[in-house]
Amino acid sequence: MNIKAESRRTVRAGLISFYFLHFSTLGAIFPYAGYFFKSRDFSGTEIGILLAVFPVMKFLATSMWTETYSRARHKTFFVRAAAVLSSVSMLPLFFLHGFPAALVCLALFSLFRVGIIPVMDNAAMGFAEENGTPYGRMRLYGSLGFTVSAVVSGLIIDRFGASAFIIQFTLMGLLCTLPAGLIRLEHWTRLHRKAESIIFDRNTVIMTVMLVVYLSSNAFHGNFFNIKVSEAGGSQTLAGYMWAAGVLCEIVLLYFTDSLLKKFSAKQVMLFSVIMAVIRYLFTAFSPSLTVLFLANMLHGFTYGSFHVAALTYFRRVFGADRQLKAQSIYSGLGFGLGSVGGSFISGIAYDISGSAGVFTVTAALCALSIPLLMLMKTDKLQ
Repeated sequence: MNIKAESRRTVRAGLISFYFLHFSTLGAIFPYAGYFFKSRDFSGTEIGILLAVFPVMKFLATSMWTETYSRARHKTFFVRAAAVLSSVSMLPLFFLHGFPAALVCLALFSLFRVGIIPVMDNAAMGFAEENGTPYGRMRLYGSLGFTVSAVVSGLIIDRFGASAFIIQFTLMGLLCTLPAGLIRLEHWTRLHRKAESIIFDRNTVIMTVMLVVYLSSNAFHGNFFNIKVSEAGGSQTLAGYMWAAGVLCEIVLLYFTDSLLKKFSAKQVMLFSVIMAVIRYLFTAFSPSLTVLFLANMLHGFTYGSFHVAALTYFRRVFGADRQLKAQSIYSGLGFGLGSVGGSFISGIAYDISGSAGVFTVTAALCALSIPLLMLMKTDKLQ
């Protein structure tokens, strides 16, 4: 076998396996963290604070994480060490039951975790560009891992108790260090000494505001969609099926979006995704039909799947390979981090004022507000 071809297959297998295992850890922790803390008799306020730790840390630490990574000589070792520390940081919660311990463990988990996906995405985009393997067709295994893990975690918790997910999370996190060793991040990561200069670029400022506004919708949806389903007369089991259908559609869009990006600019694909988000949340806001809610949630494939691939492609085309990691740290830290924090705060106020209909009306309005910002952004060139 050709050595170069064998090497490509090894790196591709490493990326696919890493995405699957890494997002499996998230599927084990995020859907069940609130339930776990409730089983420990934490108050609603305490649970809210704990669930806010990860997006807050994304906002505060992603840039610092990626900067430290950029200066590290042994980048593969750096990521593997971060994955190990993030995984074991939750183990003390198996024995410690107090709020301060939970707060410290989640802060450590978040601190070590927040930069892993931006740097792995950066390497995956570099590999895709050089070897012709579409990024989305590797990244979709992450969504698949999240879905499988979320289902398995529910079964494990029902059988062994709420604390059981900690062991599953830790084991999956340690396992994901193995495929990370197959990827020479030193080879695939592209950096620029003056990458900070893009922060002061007019296009970057507009893009950042757009990302914060648009990605805040994730918090609105995550916090209140199950409540909306319940108000419409649906069970939480049905809500789980709706989530699963949405993620399956996300996988489909991750598979096909790379092909679309050969015919349309990344900006055009993002614009279409945002328009689909406005439609999704308007239907969610005003329809009492469980069937409509189910179909609306399937638009998640557009509102996250195609948007995500298009956003990373936009960074690559507009900022270049050597500045892409800086753009991705903005996407993760400010977009998902600050956007989620702000979205959680605003969605709570909207619910208190006008219920779930008000929550999703505001969500649709924010997505609509991001459209003119997106249109003002520089247009990327097809490659």
